[in-house]
Amino acid sequence: KEKFCVAASGGPDSLCLILLANKFAKKNNFTMIVLTVDHRLRKESTEEAIWLGKILKKMGIKHHILRWNGKKPSSNIMDVARSKRYELMTNKCAKLKVNCLLTGHHLDDQIENFLMRLVQGSGLKGLSSMSKKTKMNKIKILKPLLDYEKKSILKLLAQNKQKYVEDSSNKDTGYDRIRYRKLISG
Repeated sequence: KEKFCVAASGGPDSLCLILLANKFAKKNNFTMIVLTVDHRLRKESTEEAIWLGKILKKMGIKHHILRWNGKKPSSNIMDVARSKRYELMTNKCAKLKVNCLLTGHHLDDQIENFLMRLVQGSGLKGLSSMSKKTKMNKIKILKPLLDYEKKSILKLLAQNKQKYVEDSSNKDTGYDRIRYRKLISG
């Protein structure tokens, strides 16, 4: 009767997580449900969510596209979008009677967060950044890839001949997070 949800955008991190979590689910007779949030902040987002849905359908995996309706912010977009994403996903988990959500955060994300918080003057607690287990709205949020580098994720996808979406906003150096990401990747 066990079931869990996976947060997925169609990018490499979430597709890697889907491949690994699907193996785990099959081995343990668990039900895996994938949740995709379509923020509608980029013109490609709806198309990407549908593309991912087609891949998941071929794999026999349940998929829900959650849409962020209403007015979008004009500033602090990434933080507001992240908050809305977690709100939509944890609410859906509750409706599905699922108490565990997996996300594809990895070691490079951890380093990126550390650098951002260091520059922002965070204290020791703030610098510790992401933990593998957190809770939001009574839903456990797990980050099973947090010990793995992005290059390991890309290698696994290549070995499995798995295509993925490349989010155009991940190249926009207008966002602090992207500048730190470029710094880390060299």
